[in-house]
Amino acid sequence: MNRPPAVPHSWVYMPSNVVLYSYALYLLIPSLYTDQIRFRPSSRVREATLRLHAELAEVHDLPIEAFDGSQRAFADERTGLRGMVVFTGKYANAEQVREGLEEGQVMTFFGQGTNPLIVGDAADATRASEDAVRMRLLNSGQDCFGPDLHLVHRAVVDEFVGGIVSGLRGHSLEELLARRQDHLAVRDPLVLRDVVDHVGAFRDDIRWGGRIDLRSMLVEPVVLQWDIRQAPLCSEVFAPVFNVAVYDHEDEVKMLLSSTFYEERSMCASVYGVSEALQTWCSTRMTVSVDATIVATDDPGQAFGGVGVMANFVATRRSVHAGAILLSETATTYASEFESNRIVDVTASQYAAPLAEQARS
Repeated sequence: MNRPPAVPHSWVYMPSNVVLYSYALYLLIPSLYTDQIRFRPSSRVREATLRLHAELAEVHDLPIEAFDGSQRAFADERTGLRGMVVFTGKYANAEQVREGLEEGQVMTFFGQGTNPLIVGDAADATRASEDAVRMRLLNSGQDCFGPDLHLVHRAVVDEFVGGIVSGLRGHSLEELLARRQDHLAVRDPLVLRDVVDHVGAFRDDIRWGGRIDLRSMLVEPVVLQWDIRQAPLCSEVFAPVFNVAVYDHEDEVKMLLSSTFYEERSMCASVYGVSEALQTWCSTRMTVSVDATIVATDDPGQAFGGVGVMANFVATRRSVHAGAILLSETATTYASEFESNRIVDVTASQYAAPLAEQARS
């Protein structure tokens, strides 16, 4: 649909979570219109990412290569070349990469979003709670799609929180320890530290759970609840933490999400039983799912994100634009940067037939 131009090079800074999905999204699909892709694994999951690539490279034989050096050396690699830079990670690090952009280089930044789940007084609170549990426990809580803030109308908060607690049966610390499954543990020590700090600071606000086994790095899901006026600022966390803020009027939701902290992190939202006015207001700032989770409505062929500069942006040496991103669309929009008029027909590319055959087998 986007008819992307032939992109000569792509340099990808891979994330520390959802590695397999990211491999497909940032490497496999763009390889159909990119001459050469080099990626640098996150230091936190370096070995796993390189092992994954070694396994898949034997099968796909696409122009994708791993770079196992420093960030400085990776930046030096693109000196004098044109192409796309794909960065996933923290905003401060993204800014350092952006400052080093040269003429003909286009950077896409996939960063951090709070991704609120908003439950209005007309919502089916039980269904919303089921979706909240499903999302917050996705990949054992270590997924960027998980909502880090639940804004719930006071009229339905007891039903919503009760539904969450019911959905967490089987996830007590004792049961997690008994299952002895490595994937349930928080893999990143920095994330574990953040969870300990957050839960410890607000231990008086715990409605359920919250115990942590430091030896095994297992986090029992925790439900925290405040009035929206007393709620702390909740940033992205890769752990099963349910931050619930209770509101009485939708204007309170707008006021909170309009604050600098959340505006900068505007990425996506799930809304249940809210007014059309609030739904529209959210849609001007974020990718919005109505009465459904983000995963249920996510379409990898459509731009994704919001207006928050810490959530996502596209940058060149001369400009920065915050907004939803789709890599093929970005390549088309900034085609002149690559100095190429060659259009790639992905459906008839040299890779399409062998990839289809491999998929069938």
